[in-house]
Amino acid sequence: VQNTSNPIQWSSQPGDPSPISIIVTNPDNSILNGPFSIHEFVNITDGSFTVTNVTLRVDKGFFVNFVNPSNASQIYAQSQPFEVKPPGSTYLL
Repeated sequence: VQNTSNPIQWSSQPGDPSPISIIVTNPDNSILNGPFSIHEFVNITDGSFTVTNVTLRVDKGFFVNFVNPSNASQIYAQSQPFEVKPPGSTYLL
């Protein structure tokens, strides 16, 4: 939900790469022109991160990617597509 705090949650397995960086992407460059960095050097065993004051535009087709902090083109995991909803909207986990 735009302009609010939103959780990103995940599970990990022993041996998963850590730390990771969290980025948001959208294949439509008219919606998001390149990767948007959420947080760097996240310990994968944390299991969640709360994004505060989401400034992405309201639209569909976004993905959360967990990437190598030294090489963002190396994607370790990718979410299902999601949409950013207008302020005041509800969302389901």
